Amino acid sequence: MKILIISALIIMILFTAQLLMAVEDQDLYNAIQSYKTKHYAKAIESLDLVISRDPIPQAYYLKGYSLYKLNKNDEAEKNFKEVFFLDPEFNVDQFMKEVYAKDKTVKPKKGKKHKHGRK
Repeated sequence: MKILIISALIIMILFTAQLLMAVEDQDLYNAIQSYKTKHYAKAIESLDLVISRDPIPQAYYLKGYSLYKLNKNDEAEKNFKEVFFLDPEFNVDQFMKEVYAKDKTVKPKKGKKHKHGRK
């Protein structure tokens, strides 16, 4: 009986983790679709959700570019700097190819953990 309960708990934990990842991927997907259709403010909202859960360089880059498109250059610059703080070798060209690839989703690349209390 204990084995059954433990197995059920493990399955629930794994399912919950997958569900959370799916939500995050959906927010990133929504942001990309909004960006591609020039709905930059909506893209920023979705990207803020992604960043609040997992600050990945892709989200900061797309947020920075969306802010740039809205003529919010100072905010855009802060986001671009954060990209390269998280991943100094971030490949902008490869990322944008993924954004504009037909029927493909962007695979988040984990950045470094924030230091000095930055989030």
